[in-house]
Amino acid sequence: MHVAVMGAGYVGLVTAGGLADLGLMVTSADINQERIQRLGEGKVPIFEPGLEELVRRNTQAGRLSFSADIQTTVRNSLVIFVAVGTNGGQNGEADLSQVWSVADSIADCMEDYKVIVTKSTVPVGTAAQLRERITSRLNGLLNSMWFPIRNFLGKARRSKISFTLTASSLEAPLAGPWGS
Repeated sequence: MHVAVMGAGYVGLVTAGGLADLGLMVTSADINQERIQRLGEGKVPIFEPGLEELVRRNTQAGRLSFSADIQTTVRNSLVIFVAVGTNGGQNGEADLSQVWSVADSIADCMEDYKVIVTKSTVPVGTAAQLRERITSRLNGLLNSMWFPIRNFLGKARRSKISFTLTASSLEAPLAGPWGS
């Protein structure tokens, strides 16, 4: 199974590396071409203990790649993680502009069934809004999930193991290749 992680910042890169380390084929995608180029050269732009080795090992093993080609990344992936920044304003509310931008890009590139997983820190109700935003732009099948973020500086790499324990809010019965 091929997995895409949209966003190659702190949350996205840790998520992509962790999924690849579990044996999945992962593409870490970002619109920042300079960041993608640097990652392709083995230069990890953030500090997280063990992350550089995790990225190096999985890139060399062919399980982790980096791309600025959002269209190809979406089309080649069954599961797409949204892991973009949502740093809030002065009042502390999340800035969802990057989440909506990724949602629009996913919808514009989708040709078949996808599972979309929100890994970004978002307010309650965002998964439903994300699902509505994407489905309003297409006629295909979509399931969405929300994974509450559990990354703490210096411990994010270890939190990747808990993906199966933290999944919540699978919206709609599982459709597509596994169900009705």
